[in-house]
Amino acid sequence: MLEGGFQPAQLKLTRNGGVATPNHRHFPTAAMATQWTDGVLGAPGARTMNIALIDTILGNKEAFPQFTFNGCPSTGNHTMIKVTDTTGTLHSLAWNNLNPAPAAFPLPNVAFDFTNPNWFVSATATITPGLGPATDISAALTMTAAGRDFHLAWDLSALDAFGAGAFNLTFSLFYNPELSGLSAGPTTIVGMRFRTPASPDENTVLHEAGHYLGLAASTLPDQTGSANPEWYLKNGNHCKAGGNSCVMYDTASVNTVFCATCLDAVSARDLSNPPVWGGNPF
Repeated sequence: MLEGGFQPAQLKLTRNGGVATPNHRHFPTAAMATQWTDGVLGAPGARTMNIALIDTILGNKEAFPQFTFNGCPSTGNHTMIKVTDTTGTLHSLAWNNLNPAPAAFPLPNVAFDFTNPNWFVSATATITPGLGPATDISAALTMTAAGRDFHLAWDLSALDAFGAGAFNLTFSLFYNPELSGLSAGPTTIVGMRFRTPASPDENTVLHEAGHYLGLAASTLPDQTGSANPEWYLKNGNHCKAGGNSCVMYDTASVNTVFCATCLDAVSARDLSNPPVWGGNPF
């Protein structure tokens, strides 16, 4: 795949070294994935790139937008929210053990690291929306694990002063976005868990190798160093030629071909000492 992917640029990549399949964590962060790869395969030598296919790569922790459940009965001392992996690829949030249960809130492909004590942001509750301040119930949070489900519960005794009735609960959790791949200098890592026909591994392997070789270039390989009109900066140097038709577009796609601009750029790069940053002049 790599050998053929760069042939139109008159660039030959060859396999050098062995293959290792050691045990590893299913959800390493980007930094952990890089350390693991170098520890297993050794630090890459000159003009050599490590490629690792792993389960899932986690990006930097972010606060997930707030979720609000409306009109939930305040019976009992605890009301639980269930965070569950419903299909192997998606998570959802739903009320647990309530009748009737409101619809679940589907979440995108994200990972909640409950082994980290700093996964919780905040939670507030009100009996009547818009009347009086919301009550912060963050301190009353408890969590229990039940198989692949995590039950988040709050002691609602803090709401006793409001009287009985339905309440609204608003909360936010930290999560880790899942990355398709990353290029950390001479190390290329591809996450494999959520691959689909619309996001093949070939696209990400070629994409991350392109970063190692100086793509996407911010300038054109001409005598004036004019700006590359297809280049844009979003989590690295990327290419928007044909919309998303170039391998160097920032989001994984079915495309496994470099555009003419990127082929010209990689052909003109000085590759005597990669990795090369896309913002470097020719």
